Amino acid sequence: MTKASAQNIKDTNNNNNFFLFLKGLIISIIVTFLCIIVFAFIIKWANLDDKIIAPVNLIIKAICIIIGTICYTKTRTGGLKKGI
Repeated sequence: MTKASAQNIKDTNNNNNFFLFLKGLIISIIVTFLCIIVFAFIIKWANLDDKIIAPVNLIIKAICIIIGTICYTKTRTGGLKKGI
């Protein structure tokens, strides 16, 4: 394999990783907004106490970060590098 073709493969992998990262980020943001909107309607409808807002908000954001990370790392190559 020549240096040029090896560099081409590396550039393609870097571009693919960037787009996978972007896809995971966008999915995570969309799911976060949807969950927060649904939770806002639940708070308004059920008259929940203010003490419950912060913990549920943290749980929603943690779950959405996990969803975004799973979308980014679901390919079999470079899992440890992507996970870090």
